[in-house]
Amino acid sequence: MENKTKNEKTTRILYLAVVGVLVFSALIIGLVAALGRDETKLPDETPPVEENPAPTPDSGKTEAPTPDETVSTYLAPVTGVISKSHDDSLPVYSTTMNDFRVHQGIDIMTSAGADVLATARGTVSLIWTDPLMGECLSIDHGNGVVSVYKNLAKDKAEGIVVGAKVTAGQKLGTVGESALIESAEEAHLHFEMTYQDEQVDPLSYFDEDSQKTSFLDFSKDVAHLADLGFKQISVEPVVAKPEDAYSIKEEDIPKILEEYDELAKDLIRRRKEGKGVNFFHFMIDLTGGPCVAKRLSGCGSGTEYLAVTPWGDFYPCHQFVGQEEFLMGNVDEGITRTDIRDEFKTCNVYAKEKCRDCFAKFYCSGGCAANSYNFHGKINDAYDIGCELQRKRIECAIMMKVALAEEEENAND
Repeated sequence: MENKTKNEKTTRILYLAVVGVLVFSALIIGLVAALGRDETKLPDETPPVEENPAPTPDSGKTEAPTPDETVSTYLAPVTGVISKSHDDSLPVYSTTMNDFRVHQGIDIMTSAGADVLATARGTVSLIWTDPLMGECLSIDHGNGVVSVYKNLAKDKAEGIVVGAKVTAGQKLGTVGESALIESAEEAHLHFEMTYQDEQVDPLSYFDEDSQKTSFLDFSKDVAHLADLGFKQISVEPVVAKPEDAYSIKEEDIPKILEEYDELAKDLIRRRKEGKGVNFFHFMIDLTGGPCVAKRLSGCGSGTEYLAVTPWGDFYPCHQFVGQEEFLMGNVDEGITRTDIRDEFKTCNVYAKEKCRDCFAKFYCSGGCAANSYNFHGKINDAYDIGCELQRKRIECAIMMKVALAEEEENAND
């Protein structure tokens, strides 16, 4: 009995000793981790655009900028279409390499030989030939911001050497076909930007006009998709708040209308060559089409269908989700706000003053109620920019019908 008691005491002592050692080890590890933790903050993923970020005075990298060194905006380095965006986390497909890989920078599709311009003033810091990306050039804009131009032609513009001072918009060279790793792509400039040696998205630096230069040219996007073999294509105009950099504004309308004309002519050419493509916004039925009710009231949001959230709430359509004034009910209680439903019942082309005298009203059915509300605060108005674009699309669709009918008639004579 006495031996048993001694054994129990010994076991308790050993147990307490083991626990004590573990607690002490945990404290030591915690102290080492705290002392060794790196407190250095990494740069923001997207640095400020209004001016170059200035390093702290004691960083030892460069002096604080003087006012005349500040770069406020950055220009698109070439006129074209963004064919591949910046993404350093999600791999994208490489046509040349037939695999998926991250894409640091953006590709701006244009023609070989197109002028490449300095995105902002700075100093040419390096000119080199990369075995994969071909002829390359970089410009130091100060304060840790560097722009990099790849897939250039071998010959650079006059005076472009390492150490040369350049101004925004100054010609650096031309687009080439020197990047072996992107040789299967259309002619393009591969453009990168870094901040404090960290890759960043170049579009976060471009000013609004530069972004528009790249994105309004959408007829080339459709043509590229058609060349790849796609037969059914839809490219929707963005709808955004006027203050958003990527929003369509009144001054953009002439360019967009011109793009629709160019696209219509290209689609006619393809149809005549036996390579027809259906572009959703140019599909129009002049002899039949939707029933009268659909022509009058459009999609039927809030009356013929509802949006149901994952948690069971009812809204007139997905674009109203989250706007509590349009919460119509839920799956447990059903429709509790019949007044919202009744308001959407009145939403038709004859209830909208802007639609009454418009030739296109029976093709667009008065447009989108959500767009009307977001821009005018009521569902029985119309999104004006959308109306302009819709009328142009209908004009182009009718023109295509006539042109192809004439072609068929001439072929039968």
